[in-house]
Amino acid sequence: MYTVIARNTTDQPLIFEDLHNFNLMASGTINLLEYFSSMELARSDDLILHISSGNLVINSGDRDLDSSESLRYVSLYKHLNPITHDGREIIRADTRPLDTQTYFTSCGDDMVSYRLGEGKELVWDFSNDDDLYDPNDFENPVPVASGLKAKIIHLQFFEDTYLKDGTLFFFDAPWGAYASMYIVIPSGSYYPNPYGSIPASALGLSGNLMYAYATKNVFFACYVNKQHMYSSCPMGDELNAEGCQIDPTPTGWYISAIIANPENDSTMKGYGSFEMYRGTIYLLEP
Repeated sequence: MYTVIARNTTDQPLIFEDLHNFNLMASGTINLLEYFSSMELARSDDLILHISSGNLVINSGDRDLDSSESLRYVSLYKHLNPITHDGREIIRADTRPLDTQTYFTSCGDDMVSYRLGEGKELVWDFSNDDDLYDPNDFENPVPVASGLKAKIIHLQFFEDTYLKDGTLFFFDAPWGAYASMYIVIPSGSYYPNPYGSIPASALGLSGNLMYAYATKNVFFACYVNKQHMYSSCPMGDELNAEGCQIDPTPTGWYISAIIANPENDSTMKGYGSFEMYRGTIYLLEP
């Protein structure tokens, strides 16, 4: 929540004529947003003057800000971009969230030992019966057309991840083969659902969202729908986005692929890779 706590550091009252002659008593402290909008604060020359002179200290709710930080904080650009220690705004042209790193992978994490990149691989081979898709494993199964068989591959990560781009590599794909990609909620999890019956407060959470409990796996969202594959593409079929997903995939949720293939084919194989953003890419251990 945006907070502007102002503290008068002098032994005299401070007058803000352009804020309806507001008077902040000597050594007084007040949350200005209880009285003024953020737009009014951004337009106040008197507020800027008192901050610049050192007569007024602004606290964000977490800590006191220095004068350069305070001036940016109460400006119209208060929360759009990070600020350097000397008050300069940092402009970034990419969508990578702050405090994350770029990460390319074809594997999930090992969720037992929490080892980076040592989990399930996004690899399929229709010469075997591994990873066969069973609609009965899902509360809301995705249909696969008659005449097709499908595999489903689940990747998990031990922290929140932001998907950006992906590439499909495939070999000897017959006509009709395709890949779809989903965010899947593992069974036994609570998840936000506008049609759910569990209020956030019942789970000890804030906000007004409703939640549901997954008795089976749940397809939550689809972000690649029936991307068709034909013949061989060893250089990769790239799926590029201008930016990454806005809300991260929560820790432990599945990033899942359904690979569908004609029932009479047993030669198609392939793999996929992701570009994503995450907080941890380091392999150091104690």
